Amino acid sequence: MDLGLRGRVAIVAAASKGLGRAVAEELAREGAELAICARTAADLQAAASEIQVATGREVFWQTLDVGKAAEVSRFVGDVEKRFGRVDICVTNTAALRLNCSAPRRLKTGAFGPISC
Repeated sequence: MDLGLRGRVAIVAAASKGLGRAVAEELAREGAELAICARTAADLQAAASEIQVATGREVFWQTLDVGKAAEVSRFVGDVEKRFGRVDICVTNTAALRLNCSAPRRLKTGAFGPISC
């Protein structure tokens, strides 16, 4: 299938296993330039290597905790330096359970605010 992603730059968070890993590989198969991140270096390096072998695409990877804004900013900056831009961002992070009595926007350390 051609989704028109060839040459696009994609970031996938929590991409060492599961859904994030599957999404990252499919984006690479579609021709996207790929940057992945997760907390565990060994798992992330293995995922990057496997994706590269499966797709023939180079994979940029970096370990980080998406709960730490400075680490996320550094990663996005490194991706922009390497590829010139970011076109796609998959924020495949753990669900947050919030007990909200009144709707409001919460500032997070991830890639954007959460509406509650």
